[in-house]
Amino acid sequence: MTYHDYPTSTLLGSHVVFLTTCLKDLKDSNQKLAKTSKVLEEMKNTTAAVIENFKNELKVVKQDVQSSKSKIGDLTTELTVVKQDVQSSKSKIGDLTTELTALQNWIGYADVKSLPTYFYAQKTGPFGTSGVPIPFESETLNIGGAMNITTGKFTAPRKGVYFFAFNGVSILNQYGFVNLDLMVNGVQIGRAQCDSKVSGGEWETLTLQSTIELKAGDLVWLQILNLQGAFLQDQNPGHLTHFSGWMLQEYLSL
Repeated sequence: MTYHDYPTSTLLGSHVVFLTTCLKDLKDSNQKLAKTSKVLEEMKNTTAAVIENFKNELKVVKQDVQSSKSKIGDLTTELTVVKQDVQSSKSKIGDLTTELTALQNWIGYADVKSLPTYFYAQKTGPFGTSGVPIPFESETLNIGGAMNITTGKFTAPRKGVYFFAFNGVSILNQYGFVNLDLMVNGVQIGRAQCDSKVSGGEWETLTLQSTIELKAGDLVWLQILNLQGAFLQDQNPGHLTHFSGWMLQEYLSL
């Protein structure tokens, strides 16, 4: 059977069905196209908003960059001023240091001391050993605690000028002698001497005074350099041999 053999009604019915299906498909396509158009429109609007927002943000960034450049310029100027102030401060500190040094000397001459220091030590028995610090048995005065009578050594507590005095009595045989040194850190800086040429010997005095500039921690002591036929004489309560010292002026550090 050929196409022309079908009845007209049958052919029309099939065409109606086909057209109905096509119409439905077209309607669905139109709906999908409308949805797609709506989505595209929304995307367009969103993209436009994003682009506009990006433009605004870029504009703000440009403004911030310009502002930062201006601030950097201001900071550079301020840094230059700070450098100038630092140089000026260094100069002022130098001037102040000079003034403080002058003030320090003035205070020193005004007899101000951060730690008053003075002592008076005595021997109560004979002594005749050379090459060692002379110890003392009696401590009459030791303000500041700088003198150690057991070791015989004085330790300077502060930088400054100090005065020391020694007086002693030596018993000498004929042709006997005593050489006694004042030591600072193991270096002899002063000496007292006595000798005898009298038959049968005699008593002689030893006297030594010295004004010394010391640093904090410097050690001062007395010791017999050498002796022959002699010794330092003392007895309790004779107090014939004694050692004293005190701080005259302190170099204050301000």
